[in-house]
Amino acid sequence: MMLFLSSDNGRDYNYIGHGDGYGRSSETVVVRADNMSSRWTRVGGHSVSDARVAGYVAAGGADYHFFLDNCQDAKDRMVELDKK
Repeated sequence: MMLFLSSDNGRDYNYIGHGDGYGRSSETVVVRADNMSSRWTRVGGHSVSDARVAGYVAAGGADYHFFLDNCQDAKDRMVELDKK
């Protein structure tokens, strides 16, 4: 799963993982885009207002379960933030 965010301050972020043991206080990790391989490609996108990186981390979830709360579930919750 990868969700790309571009902030108002010009920093770009990729949410690249929601998995067991990925993070410290949350199983969702955030990585700066400039730390990613240039082989990643963006496929679509849209603008969201009043969003915060912390909100996307929270939506990703603190816990991970391969069958019940995996990276696709985390991505779906993050996408739902855009609709609120």
